[in-house]
Amino acid sequence: MLINYLKTTLRAIRKNPIYGLLNIAGLALGIACAALIFLWVEDEFSYDHQVPKRNQLYSIRMNID
Repeated sequence: MLINYLKTTLRAIRKNPIYGLLNIAGLALGIACAALIFLWVEDEFSYDHQVPKRNQLYSIRMNID
């Protein structure tokens, strides 16, 4: 069944190569953006995990003009 999908995909790319390349580029861009978002979220959740009493840790932020 996977081979049939590959054959259909290759036929569609040969029939209209610009449209096929546009679809492949969009898929690659979407996967790259999803990976970057996942890495950013993972970094935000892992902030201060090396501190032993991290549930007692507070952050103070100030905006000074």
